[in-house]
Amino acid sequence: MPLVKVNMLAGKSEKYKKAVLDAIHEALMEAIDIPDDDRFQRIVEFPKDDFEYSSEKTSGFMLIEIKMFPGRTKAEKGAVITTVTKKFLIFFQKNETIYLLSNLYIIIF
Repeated sequence: MPLVKVNMLAGKSEKYKKAVLDAIHEALMEAIDIPDDDRFQRIVEFPKDDFEYSSEKTSGFMLIEIKMFPGRTKAEKGAVITTVTKKFLIFFQKNETIYLLSNLYIIIF
């Protein structure tokens, strides 16, 4: 069961947050074949004063952490990163910059 944590600025709509979580879950199902009901996700929202980031980033900046238990191959982890990226490009439908870091930390702004 992958554990997903999304850190973002407070104020996004429920529809937006649900779309973010759905995109991540769809990517996990597609990339590593987890069942639909294998879902443990949380969003942590921060007031602007408590979530500092570079002025080059937009208010849509978020940090996605996906933790998986040992045993997943590098290929599987790479597939998760690639598939989450594709899902977010579809979700945002515009030119967003997506930074991918090792250990399945995904930063989007």
